[in-house]
Amino acid sequence: MIFEFKPKRPSRGQLWRRYYKKNLIALDIKKIVDGDQAERQKLLKAVHSGFKMVRHKSHKVEDLEMLGGLLGLLMPFELVILFPITKYYDGEKSQSKDYWYTVNYLKTLDDSQRIGEQTTDFDLSWDYVNPEIRGYGVAVMGLLSDKCREDKKLNPFYAFMKGLDLNGKPVKQIPDYLRLMEKPSKSP
Repeated sequence: MIFEFKPKRPSRGQLWRRYYKKNLIALDIKKIVDGDQAERQKLLKAVHSGFKMVRHKSHKVEDLEMLGGLLGLLMPFELVILFPITKYYDGEKSQSKDYWYTVNYLKTLDDSQRIGEQTTDFDLSWDYVNPEIRGYGVAVMGLLSDKCREDKKLNPFYAFMKGLDLNGKPVKQIPDYLRLMEKPSKSP
């Protein structure tokens, strides 16, 4: 009996990760900051492949940190071209973020400055309505939660909802909307 060796095919996530790494190696950050258009095209490729890698859950902590830095180098109009705003319009009715919320958010950003100079990548991931960018925000929160678990601290979401910091100590100023979630005290 002859055994035939068949190499294992890489997953889509692994392929996107390879493409992301290849695009990172080709980047020259100094030229990007200076405004070289050819390098900006390479930046767009790297950001796109990085977000695809995150979508297929093939990322590591270093990848997310680097991707956040690359996202900060984009201009707002490049972000809209690369990741179009999801066409969801019922946000006011359902009290959620929608197309118009994102458009108003982008109006607050200056088109002549990079995104990283105006906001953080994490804030952008929650204010920009697009599945790839939202997935990036979820991945960052997951890593933050894992890091807190390693350090024996509270889950960030649980701490936020209870009005505590990550060490379990009460936050001095609890917003009113969190007080509504507290159990009512039984008074005689």
